[in-house]
Amino acid sequence: MSSSSIANNIEVILKKVRYLNPRACDRTIELIKYCKNPVFDVKIVQELQLVAIGRNADKLKTLLDKIELNIMKSCGFNFVIHNVPSHASEIITNDITPTNYDNIRATLEQFGNIDALKVIRGSAYTRFTNTDVCHTTHSLINNMQIGSNIITTMVV
Repeated sequence: MSSSSIANNIEVILKKVRYLNPRACDRTIELIKYCKNPVFDVKIVQELQLVAIGRNADKLKTLLDKIELNIMKSCGFNFVIHNVPSHASEIITNDITPTNYDNIRATLEQFGNIDALKVIRGSAYTRFTNTDVCHTTHSLINNMQIGSNIITTMVV
């Protein structure tokens, strides 16, 4: 089975189990489409089919985390931020501003050069030019509060 047909099967199954975790399923589907040719093991589809049959939200979350990590590695992303709020207040003016692609990119560029950034449903997938920047950024912003959200980061 080719990687593209595995990706298609994953997408079909995720659409069926979306009700268990809509945000994570949508994010994973969009990440698969963005990365074009992520490499998957056939076993992932089998595991996902079992989760779909059992309708277990916790097992789905665990499997989606595994799939997401696999896609990030396939795409070359080396840093991710989760739980990014849709809006945040600016420190100096206290104005509410959207946390969109441009604002996230501008913020992350303060830490280092970015080769790629993809923002999907509250997550920002980043490829920093220098991987040392990932560790520094992680240590500075992991578990930081933005608005009412606590963001989490991971070095891939």
